[in-house]
Amino acid sequence: MLYISGKVKGAKFLGNNTIRVIENQKIYLDKENEKPDNDNKNKGGKSS
Repeated sequence: MLYISGKVKGAKFLGNNTIRVIENQKIYLDKENEKPDNDNKNKGGKSS
């Protein structure tokens, strides 16, 4: 259960909700079988 409360421009608020996590096991199994990407050039950085 998630509870949240606060105040915005003087107005108070309160809320709650249930978060359900659904695990897809096939995705995890597929990722374990992938080969690592050896081409890490220019990923997340500046190119020269």
